[in-house]
Amino acid sequence: MQRQYTRHDDTTSYKGIGRIMKDNIEIINLVPKFLDFYNRAINSDAETRFELWKSHYGFAAVPPTAEGERLIKEQLESSWEKYKTVISFLEQWSPDDGKIQQHLSKVKEALEYDEAIDVVLIFFVGAFEGNAFAAPYGENRIAVCLPIENGENEITIVHELVHLVHSKVSGFTTSWEREVALFVLQEGLAMRLSQYLVPNHDDEDYVGSKDNWLQECNKDAKLIIQGIKQHLRDNSAERVFQFTMGNGTTGKVREGYFAGWKMVGDMLKAGWSFADIARIKEENMADIMENIETTENTTTRKYRSLAVDFDGTLCYSVWPELGPPNEKLIETLKKLREEGTKLILWTCREEETLDEAVEWCKQYGLEFDAVNDNLPEAKEYFQHNSRKVSCDLYIDDRAIYPDDFLIRN
Repeated sequence: MQRQYTRHDDTTSYKGIGRIMKDNIEIINLVPKFLDFYNRAINSDAETRFELWKSHYGFAAVPPTAEGERLIKEQLESSWEKYKTVISFLEQWSPDDGKIQQHLSKVKEALEYDEAIDVVLIFFVGAFEGNAFAAPYGENRIAVCLPIENGENEITIVHELVHLVHSKVSGFTTSWEREVALFVLQEGLAMRLSQYLVPNHDDEDYVGSKDNWLQECNKDAKLIIQGIKQHLRDNSAERVFQFTMGNGTTGKVREGYFAGWKMVGDMLKAGWSFADIARIKEENMADIMENIETTENTTTRKYRSLAVDFDGTLCYSVWPELGPPNEKLIETLKKLREEGTKLILWTCREEETLDEAVEWCKQYGLEFDAVNDNLPEAKEYFQHNSRKVSCDLYIDDRAIYPDDFLIRN
C-alpha cells in the first residue's frame, strides 16, 4: 500500500527564518482526518474498520508492500482500544512551528548546510509504535512524517529533520528501495546527531528500543555487524525490510538500526564529524562501512572533537605575549581528552609563537591531537585536508552564536 499524502482543510503553511537563509516549512495536520475516521469506525467490526481506515484516513508508517498492508491491519486492531485514551489529547493538539524551525536550524548548523530548505511536515496518528519517516513529496520536496499519538517527542522530530537535511547535503534518495549501506548510514547519523542535539537521555530513547533490545544487540554486536556487512550493496525492498522490521542475520529485529547506531558511533570515535559523515558519496559508502572496526564499548561522549583557540581562551594573553591560564577550561579539556574526545589547537599563531603556545599548554598538562590542522583520522578517511578544520564544537573568545549576532544587530 502506498503512503498517502492527502491535503485537507486543516493544512497550514508556515514560513520560518533559518540561520542563514529562509526556510519554507509547510505543515499538514492529519489529526482531524484521523478523528473523522475514528468517529465513523467507533462501533464497527474489524473488517469494516479497516475499509473505513483505507477510505477515510489511509496513512501509516509502513513500507508500500503487501507485507506493509498486513502490518497496518494488525496495528489498527492492536491499537484500537488504546486510541480511546488519547482522543481528548488529539482533539486539543496543534503543531508548534516555532520549535520546529529551531530544531531545523540546529540540524543545518551541525551538518554545515546553509541553503534554504523547502519541507513538508506531516503530523499523523500512528499505532503507538513511534515510527516516524521521511519520504519524497511531489517534485524535489521531502515530507517528514511525525506520529503524535504518544505526544510530541523532540528526539523524533530532530531525527527526521536530520534525514531531511542529510538528503539535501548528499542528494541521496529517501525512497524505500535503497542500498542497505545507505539505510544504515542514514539511520545511524540521525540517531547519533539526535543524541548530540537533544542530550541527557538514555541510549534507548535515541534508538527507539524497548524490552532490553539494545542490550541484547550489544551482546551480539560483532555478529550483527558482520552479518549486515555482507548485504551493504543489496538494494531490494525485501532486504531493507529484513533489517528494519523483519529479523536480521542473528534473528533479532531492527538489526539495521543497531548497525547504524554502532557503526556511526565508531566513526565518530575515529574522528569523523557529523558533517563529514553526511558528505560520504553513495558510491564510496559500502567500501567505507566495510572497513569500520567494531569496538566493544558503545558508550558515547558529549563531544567528539573540539577545536580550541589559544589567546583569550586557553591563555589570558594578548598576542604575541603569554599570560595566565584559564585553569577551569584547561582542566575540563584534559578530562575530556582522557575520556576520548579529540582536541585541536586552532589559533592564528604561527611558527615561533605557535611553538611557544604548544609548549605553554604542555606545561599545564594539555596536549592536542592536531595543531592548526584536521585530525589525522579525518584526513586519512577523506583523502584531503580542508582549510577549515572539521570538528563538532569551536571554543573561541571571539566566537558568537548566529542567533545572538542577529539579536545584537
